[in-house]
Amino acid sequence: MEHDRSARKRLGRAVRAARQDAGYANREDFAAQVGRSARQVQALENGETGVGPDTYAAVAKVLDWKLDKVYAYLEGEQPGSPVPPSLTVVSDDQLLAEIARRFARAEQRERGEPGGDTTATTVPAREPAPPHLRVAARDIGEPSRGQRKRAALDELGEEHQGDAPDGGA
Repeated sequence: MEHDRSARKRLGRAVRAARQDAGYANREDFAAQVGRSARQVQALENGETGVGPDTYAAVAKVLDWKLDKVYAYLEGEQPGSPVPPSLTVVSDDQLLAEIARRFARAEQRERGEPGGDTTATTVPAREPAPPHLRVAARDIGEPSRGQRKRAALDELGEEHQGDAPDGGA
């Protein structure tokens, strides 16, 4: 059954929004996940004819939609807002590593210690972290390079760079 243009366009807008929310900035990457050509995804998103049930099912699977949602859009219903952004683009290990890094930084700030991404922590990941979740490879509790340098200067009794000399005004 071929649906009218406004129904196809309604579905296309929903698919485009859900694709972008799921982190697929371009059609090519999304099409590869769906197992269709970028041209087929473009046709779907633009409400063109020639997109069939197999493509609907493949798109629904990648967007984690029930197939009923696709047909609800085609029948004129508004089944709610598009699917929220997916966290499946990063592994659990990567997500946990980022959480651990943020907690470690917050604890350092509370203690008044210098910190930053160089003092981050990580959980060994099975695969490389995406650029937006890259963390330094250190264990929790291990001092940063700056903290080690400060400790070495303390042992030598030398002043820290930027510290005022003791005993005078």
